[in-house]
Amino acid sequence: MKEQIRENKTPLNDSLKDQGKGKSIAAPPFQLMSSDAPIQGKLSNDTLVVRGGMSSPENLITNQANDDRGHISANSANGANLQTLATTPEPFKNGSLTVSDVGTIRGIKNDQGKPMDVLEDPTKNNPVHASIEPNTKSLSPDEAGKLSKAFVSVPNEWKKK
Repeated sequence: MKEQIRENKTPLNDSLKDQGKGKSIAAPPFQLMSSDAPIQGKLSNDTLVVRGGMSSPENLITNQANDDRGHISANSANGANLQTLATTPEPFKNGSLTVSDVGTIRGIKNDQGKPMDVLEDPTKNNPVHASIEPNTKSLSPDEAGKLSKAFVSVPNEWKKK
């Protein structure tokens, strides 16, 4: 996955329209299979999940504690590639990004055995905002460690200057 993300060598789908707002979102750096076609309003398992900076267990615990709903902030959208997710609504200022995919995160179970999820959560200023939902009020160190290991660190080529 890391090489695919970094080198973007795989075929691209046609670009998608951003919910009728006229903005074009580039397609992911992989070809969606018909069985992977996303359900309206639900993220496909192959959809990238991007966070600015490091997704260390400590950062994930802090980010969740700062959210009233107990979610963890990320960027993710069906059909969006790494560049789109790293630069919408503006480029991340971090020198590195951490990247995973929805299916990998859904494969992680919290301490109660419930799977984690990634939800579309667009905001007024960020149409690709998503929330990682750990399905627990606060991450334990073990849960945060599992989630942290789901992310791969890559250089941020689009760093905000």
